[in-house]
Amino acid sequence: MKINSKSLVSIFFGIFCSSAMAYDGVITFTGKVVSQTCNVTTGSNGNFTVTLPTVSKAALANQGATAGLTPFSIDLADCTPDTDGATQVKAYFEPGASTDFTTNNLKNMAQNNPAGDVQIQLLNSDGASSILLGKDFAGQDVHAEAIGADGHATLRYMAQYYATGTATAGDVTTTVNYTIAYE
Repeated sequence: MKINSKSLVSIFFGIFCSSAMAYDGVITFTGKVVSQTCNVTTGSNGNFTVTLPTVSKAALANQGATAGLTPFSIDLADCTPDTDGATQVKAYFEPGASTDFTTNNLKNMAQNNPAGDVQIQLLNSDGASSILLGKDFAGQDVHAEAIGADGHATLRYMAQYYATGTATAGDVTTTVNYTIAYE
């Protein structure tokens, strides 16, 4: 039996290509874009700083300890209520380099003299339910606020120190990007 080289190459590529094209599943992405817009009036172009109080490392001596609960808000204006069915609004905190996907908090990104085993945890305005950073839009558990008839909304949240072990003294700095999301 004689097999020519063209046939052998065709068989080889047929086997190789079919195995290279195999996949384990399909991911479908869905979403919706609405014409609703709100203007962020907090800070400069939506950028602002939340300063937590200076606390003793003794307050963060054990893993899971928290301290320095600090409120902050994102003020919105010029929203059009009920545009495309969007009557509520909330922040979606986007995952990034500062996101700890295990604790769902923000890592300490201080460059000089960073505090050890300290992160920043974000919470809803009730100060009890934590926002699960690194999760998808629905999984973050961010509470939405109604858009007022006057086109204003205030998104209220809290931030606090969170110990991932026995904290050591130092600076704490981190950032998170957010997007205004409509429901």
